[in-house]
Amino acid sequence: MSEKVDKFVDVLVAPKKVMICQKYLAANSLHYEIVSEDVEIDFEDERQNLLTAPTLNKGDFSYDTYHRLSVMYDHLDALQTQFPSKAETFNLPGQTYEKRNIQAIRITHNITEESSKEKPLIWLDGCIHAREWVSPATVMHIIDSLLGLQEADKAVEMEQLLEKYQFIIAPCINPDGYEFSHTNDRMWRKTRA
Repeated sequence: MSEKVDKFVDVLVAPKKVMICQKYLAANSLHYEIVSEDVEIDFEDERQNLLTAPTLNKGDFSYDTYHRLSVMYDHLDALQTQFPSKAETFNLPGQTYEKRNIQAIRITHNITEESSKEKPLIWLDGCIHAREWVSPATVMHIIDSLLGLQEADKAVEMEQLLEKYQFIIAPCINPDGYEFSHTNDRMWRKTRA
């Protein structure tokens, strides 16, 4: 059975395999388009754009770029100040190999009441793999959504979640690798230990 699928797929091909891949695609009548001749150059362009991006005020956050660790942590601290009855930040026990803290935020209703710690807990984390920058950005968006700064059309549902659960969220569980992927090697995946 032959079924036509009208969807696109992005494929990264090693330079020495491009000709083989193109022959395969042509032999199977598959249309393709080369969107980047050199991904390494694309990464370097991305890095330069990030280095020259305008600086945010401390505590501000945006979703039009990937932010460094300090910007995420400053935003978490600002959320704690902005939502004292719903949010508190803390560092996970210990430090990373490169002596960084792993900051997390706890979000729920009536956070200062001891009974809030008895609610069922939902744990979320991001950035296990350092180069996957979209992961901490997604987790930050979830945090902002729970607190009503994003997804305003879902405010009632978010409030219901905070009434029922406590969320502990660590946006970047691999801060050493994440920072290294910003400063040295965009494709770095692991921790630095």
